[in-house]
Amino acid sequence: MTKVLLNRKIAQRIANGHPWVFGNEINSIEGDPAPGDIVDVFYHDNKFAGRGYYNPKSQIAVRLLTRKKEEIND
Repeated sequence: MTKVLLNRKIAQRIANGHPWVFGNEINSIEGDPAPGDIVDVFYHDNKFAGRGYYNPKSQIAVRLLTRKKEEIND
């Protein structure tokens, strides 16, 4: 699964429950996700933050769906 690593400054907002990750808050992406793909999101220190879907054409690059490592399907 594609791994999205966040910038350090966003960690607190996401940890407090905000479900959106903006494109300028992403430090790096490991893999080549297509629009709509499910991605794993990690804090700057490599701790799991959640799982969501990716949209490179939106300012909101990842919309978190869960904070757990659970399967997301149809």
